[in-house]
Amino acid sequence: IWEYDCSAEVFWVNRRTAEIFGFPPGEQASWASIQALIHPDDLEMVRQALADAASVEGTTRVEYRIRKKPEGEIWLFSSGRPCFDQHGHTTRILGMSVDISRRKSLENEIKQRLGELENLRQRLEEENWYLREDLRAEKGFELIVGRSKVLHRVLAKAGQVAKTDSTVLILGETG
Repeated sequence: IWEYDCSAEVFWVNRRTAEIFGFPPGEQASWASIQALIHPDDLEMVRQALADAASVEGTTRVEYRIRKKPEGEIWLFSSGRPCFDQHGHTTRILGMSVDISRRKSLENEIKQRLGELENLRQRLEEENWYLREDLRAEKGFELIVGRSKVLHRVLAKAGQVAKTDSTVLILGETG
C-alpha cells in the first residue's frame, strides 16, 4: 500500500512496499528515487499512469518492471486512485503494488511452450505434405502385383522417374 503526495512528490509506503522497492521501513520515498528503480523501457508508461491517476477519476492500473539487486528485475502491478480537495484538485493518490514476477515468469514460459508447439505443428504439416507426395508418387503402380524387395526398389525408382517426362520401360519375367 502506498500514498503519493502530489504537491511534495513523495510516497509514503507500507512495510511490504518498502521491502519490494528496497526502502527503509517508514521512510518516505521521492518520485525521483522510485523512477530510478523503474526499468527504462517501462518508465514513460509509469509516468503516464501516474499522470492519469492524478487527473482521471477512477482507478488507474499499470504493470511494469523495477531493477533490484540481487533479484534482477521484479514485475509489479500497481493500481491507484486520486483523492480530491474541496476545489476538485488532486492532492494525493492512494494505491497498492503487488509483485507479479511469478505470474510473468509463467506467462513467458507459456509463450515459449506455445512457440515450440507451433514449430512442431509446422514440422508435422511439412512431413504430412511430404508423405502425401510420396503416396502420390507410389500411386499408379497398384495394378503391379509383387512383394519382393527387388520389385519394390524397381517401383521406387520408376516413381522417381515418373515425375519427369521420360519414358520408363520395366523388363523382367512374369510370375
